[in-house]
Amino acid sequence: MLVEESNIKIANQSLCILADYIGTQSKLNLNDASVCAENFIARLLNIAYGYKLENINLIKQNASVIDLYDKENKISVQVTSSSNLAKSKSCFENFLKYKLYEQYNELYIYILTTKQKSYKIESYIKGNYSFNPKINIIDKTDLLRKFQGLDPLLQKEFLSILNEGLQTNNVQNNQKSSNEVSTLCNVITLLSEKIGTNNLDINCEIDPQRKIPLRFRNKADLIEEQFFNLSLKYQPILDDVLYNSDIDSNMHSKISFYLKDKSSELLFKNDMDAEKSLKELIIFVEKIFNDASLCYDEMAIKFYLIKHLTLCNVFPLTRKELCQI
Repeated sequence: MLVEESNIKIANQSLCILADYIGTQSKLNLNDASVCAENFIARLLNIAYGYKLENINLIKQNASVIDLYDKENKISVQVTSSSNLAKSKSCFENFLKYKLYEQYNELYIYILTTKQKSYKIESYIKGNYSFNPKINIIDKTDLLRKFQGLDPLLQKEFLSILNEGLQTNNVQNNQKSSNEVSTLCNVITLLSEKIGTNNLDINCEIDPQRKIPLRFRNKADLIEEQFFNLSLKYQPILDDVLYNSDIDSNMHSKISFYLKDKSSELLFKNDMDAEKSLKELIIFVEKIFNDASLCYDEMAIKFYLIKHLTLCNVFPLTRKELCQI
């Protein structure tokens, strides 16, 4: 493998770890990591973009609009874990409100997690200042593109900062735990954003303990064993996520309806072959993560889906099947 290719893979992995960690902390309403990341991101941006960013809080405590500034190049940056439109729009509007364009020619909004595909903010030009959401709202993907164009010495310096800031000598031990928690958070969030047609009769609920044997027949023992082993590892994590986050009953209900609808669609398509349908459902959820540029833990997703299978939210039984029991 070429050194440059190896550098890009390491940088990508490290930036994904940071994004997953910040995203998980935010979902649990723990925002200290976002604040601590400001100086870290400043150092990375300085190398990737050639800036001389400093933390504005060093000269002005609790600055309300921007976090980083480069006086010489007239660059300003807000660092945030929130990727929603309201947050970015508020930053842009306050930048204009306080006439910061008189001090800085550019405002960048760096999203610590993953930015949206688009932002409904009009491009703006006033004197030397300009703002284009397609250019000025950036995240790890944009940072990685800049990294790819750096010469080997600067890439080495960039990776050194990543290694120091993320303590990647412990990444193999810490990444897995962080990834498991973030996967369970994200799968709940992502699935709750989907809309199912809910064609199934809500009265088709049955005793979960009779579900696996009917759906998987000769493979029931294997599925039950897999679920038991996965539960030993992931159930405590899920319990902690549900207890410490703001996931409400409405989100649970939306997930339930969506999984019933999607899993039934796959089941009918595969002539009631539950084993094949489960594999396709796992692949489908993984694609949701890939489309959103999110890292994920395959086993955490499998656990979550089998758990919903036992709750009758995956491959729910029809009335005809119930009569055959």
